[in-house]
Amino acid sequence: MPIRAPHRAPPFADRVNTVEPSFVLMPGLDGSGRLFEAFEARLPKDIARQRITYAASLPATIDAYVGHVQAQLPAHGRHIVLAESFSGPIAIHLAHRLGDRLSGLILCASFATPPHPLAGVASRLPSSVLAPLKKNRRLLRHSCIGTKTADAAVESLSKTLRQLESHTIRQRLGLLTSIDLTASLRALHAPILLLQATGDWLVTRHAQRQLEAAAPQAQIRRVVGPHFLLQALPDNCWRHIQEWMTLHALLPAPTRKAHVTPHA
Repeated sequence: MPIRAPHRAPPFADRVNTVEPSFVLMPGLDGSGRLFEAFEARLPKDIARQRITYAASLPATIDAYVGHVQAQLPAHGRHIVLAESFSGPIAIHLAHRLGDRLSGLILCASFATPPHPLAGVASRLPSSVLAPLKKNRRLLRHSCIGTKTADAAVESLSKTLRQLESHTIRQRLGLLTSIDLTASLRALHAPILLLQATGDWLVTRHAQRQLEAAAPQAQIRRVVGPHFLLQALPDNCWRHIQEWMTLHALLPAPTRKAHVTPHA
């Protein structure tokens, strides 16, 4: 249900789109982009999209990740950036670099400050501890993707994490221990949507509140679900995103027409 919505669409919605913006899908901690498959299947075919991937060799700095993302994007064109979890801080920084090329920003189960006090602890765990955790489907179900999620989604998450080296997990978690992108988020003028998971074990309520406070212009949707919202509830997430895109006139024309409910 809507928690807060702007009284009117910001100036971005007043522009006539000569070129429809494309979706830029920025992944969570795994960095592979493979976990977007279920959500991408819900996107209308006329919405262009690009999955971002992160190389394991990237230096553990926000600037390095932002530069890596920019190198994967075309030099021209406008974008709706959808950032999941780990990618939120990177997307906020990227948004400033894109300037007027940013049509909108969606932060899904994400944060602008350290997500959890245990992130620092986890960033120092040895591989002998991390490796079994990546294989523990019961743990992944309860802490990450939800007890009601299909087995196939749990297996996909486990398989993706097993392919991620423990040192990469430690490095990326370490990157999150001292971040503060609240001022950068507050300075953005593009439309923003926050998808907040009510059953998020990986992002504390304190971190969620800090994110919301830094984006007073954002539309907020609290989704009853786990941290991995796009994997567990892709239909629900797309519905919220579609409503937000409609509000800001960001849907491509064919999808926009299909989304209009005819009058009786």
